[in-house]
Amino acid sequence: AWKKNIEIEISKLILYKDLVEKTREQSKLSTSETKSLQKIMRKLNLNVKSVTDLSEALVKKNESLDVYEKKITDHESRKQFRKKNWMFELFRGRFYRGLFERVESEHVVVVTKI
Repeated sequence: AWKKNIEIEISKLILYKDLVEKTREQSKLSTSETKSLQKIMRKLNLNVKSVTDLSEALVKKNESLDVYEKKITDHESRKQFRKKNWMFELFRGRFYRGLFERVESEHVVVVTKI
C-alpha cells in the first residue's frame, strides 16, 4: 500500500516538474495547467512570473522526486538483503560443515604418464 502511494506521489511530481519546465520554456498552458501551476507555486511560496522562482521550484521538485525514488530503491535492496540473509540462515549448517570438512579428491592420473 505504501509503495503504491509513493509511486502515485512520484507520478504527480513528474507531472508538476513537466508543468514547471513548460512554463520555463514559455510554452502556452491550458487554464487547468495554469491553475495547478499556481497552486504548486503557492505551496512553495514562489512567484509564477519569476524565472528564478520557476528554476527553484524545479530544483525542489527534482529533490523530492529523488527522495521518493531512493525510498523505493532502499526498500528493494533491504528486501533483497533479507532474502539472502534468510537463505544463509536456513543453510547455515551446510555452510559451516563445508568450511570445516576436508574434501579428499581423487586424482585420475595414470602412472605411466608420470
